This record gives sequence, structure tokens and C-alpha cells, in this order.
Amino acid sequence: MIPQRARGSDGGKSAPDVAPSQHAAYIRHPSCEGRQSVKIALVRHMMDEPQGGARLAALLARDLCEMGQDVTLYCYGYDQARCFPDLLADVPVRCVRRLDGAPGPPRGYETGWGRSWAQLRRYYHEAPVLASLIDARTEIVNPHEWLAHRSAALFGLSRGVPIVWTYNDPSHWHVQSGWGLRELPYRTLRPLIRDHLSRVEDAETAALIERFRAARRRGYLTKGELMAACRWKSPRSIGRVRLNSPRRIRAATSVALTGKNERDRIQALTELQGVSVPSASAILTLLDPVRYGVIDIRVWQLLHRLGLVDGNPGGTGLTHANWDQFLTLVRRYAAMFRVPARDVERTLFLIHREYQEARLYRSRS
Repeated sequence: MIPQRARGSDGGKSAPDVAPSQHAAYIRHPSCEGRQSVKIALVRHMMDEPQGGARLAALLARDLCEMGQDVTLYCYGYDQARCFPDLLADVPVRCVRRLDGAPGPPRGYETGWGRSWAQLRRYYHEAPVLASLIDARTEIVNPHEWLAHRSAALFGLSRGVPIVWTYNDPSHWHVQSGWGLRELPYRTLRPLIRDHLSRVEDAETAALIERFRAARRRGYLTKGELMAACRWKSPRSIGRVRLNSPRRIRAATSVALTGKNERDRIQALTELQGVSVPSASAILTLLDPVRYGVIDIRVWQLLHRLGLVDGNPGGTGLTHANWDQFLTLVRRYAAMFRVPARDVERTLFLIHREYQEARLYRSRS
């Protein structure tokens, strides 16, 4: 959470309220006795899917309400039925658009000019409209993710309202080399792995690996197995993963198990809806942890800090080329230490978590 002063200007037109529950029962925390409640605006651009960032905002809104604070959750798009209705039952929510079961746009999977145009539209049109909803009496604004910070900044410039920034999903504009890591006491990777090597798999992952042995013998994944693998890596993608037909899943995962080279394997998986390079790497890892590990932001940032991979210092939007670099490195050190590739990757993940600073992402100053 980063206290900041807002930058920007107000703009846009207001939109109707999403009515909160009429029977809210707020519980004042003992530490708040004798104090007036604070008027807090929690802002998240989209509350349309039951994924991690939206859940964090919903939990915080509920808890602050129970502590006796005057909280409103603001968002551009809101699907009340899908997005934690129990958590938000007693939380006032205001939105620009009610979605109510309508399928949301596949924002995470836009590419090229389509992605650039969509980002510009959200930044210059949708964010100001969302900013206009925020009550002028608000005393603190808590935006969740970078686009919501744009709305909070537009609201707060002329008012001097402090912003407490919760940063979950950065854009490429907001990351740079080494962010999220304090100084490492190692210059090379070999002693770092040697001193931190993790050889024990957690119970949930071990159970999934055991389950996926049947898929290896069968030669393809079922829809349930694909969804389990993607949920293990990132639950936010499940809505799109569910759109794949069993026939399409069988064809893609058959190539992943029998492809002649690694590029064919990863390419086949990423052609499935909702399957990014990190999710595809998770599928391959569950199928064969001896030869594969999961590529993700933590592992990539650590390798980049040590100068072992090129490009994409922030570790977001990982590509097939990033996968090629990562897999070559992981297998090299797996052979060096005579352990499965998954052990090397898990070790890198845990090292990053150990040396991570208070927050994984931060904005440019």
C-alpha cells in the first residue's frame, strides 16, 4: 500500500448507484470507539469476475464496513451475481455499467493494435467516467490496480485527497528492472540455488502431479484436468478456459505431450482460450515435473536481476521467447544439481519471495 497524493483532473458523467443491502449490520472495531468514521472510496476498474484482485477489494470493503468506516466500492463494470455477492451484501457499490451475467471482454488476451486501442480507451475515457462517480466528501481513496489509480488521481487533484494505492496487476509502463527485490547477497545463480534448494513439493501440487499421471498414459488432458491445471496457476483465467471444447482440448494437449520440439508444445497449449505462456508451463510441469518448471513473474524477475535472461524486466506478459530462455536455464541447473526442473523453478520462486521487498510492484516516481 503506497500513500500518495493524487494527480490528474476530474471529468466524465456520473452514473446511477448500485443499491446496497437495506439491512446492513456494521460492527465497530474496539479501536474505533469514540472516533468518527472515515469516508473511504475503494476503487477497482472492473468487478466482473470472481478472481483474486476483485476478491481482495471485496474483502477489504467488507472488513472496513464492519470496523465502522463509511465505505463505498466504485467500479466501471459490475456483475453483482458473479463478483462475491456474499462479501459485498452490506457494502454500497456504485458503477458505470451493470453487467449482470453478460460475458466480459477478454482484456488479458488482447494483442497488437487491438490491445493498445483498448488500453487507451480505458485510460482516457473509462477512467475519468469512473472518477466522476466518487463522492466529493470522500476523505481517503484506495484504488486497486493501475487503471483504478488513474481514476483516483483524476478525482483527487483539486481536493487534496490522499491515495492509498493497492497494486495488484501492473501495466508494462509501471515496471522496471529489479523492482520487488532487495539486494541479493549472491552474484551468480549456482550458489544461490545451492544454499536454498527446495526438494519438497507442497501437498496440493503433489496431488495434482499424481492425478496427471493418468493424462500422460492417456496421451491428452480432459477438460476437467485442463481447468484444474489453470486454476492451480491462476484462477482468473478459468472463465475463458471453460470456453474450450473437449475436442479442442484433446487436440492441443496431445501435441503438448507428443510434439517434436518445445516450441510446438507450448504453442499448441497457448492456442487454447485462456491459456497464457505461464499457464501452459504449469500444465507441462504437472505432466512432467522432471523436465519442466513454471515460468512466472517472480522467477523471471530473479533471473533478470542476475543477468541471466534478456528483456521484459518486470516479468509480465511472458512470451514464447521468454519461455525458451527460462526452460534452457532451468534444465541446465537441474542437471547441475541432479534434481527435477520443478525443484529448480520452485527454489527460484521461494528465493524471490524471501528477498522480496514490502511490495512486488511499484510505480515510477
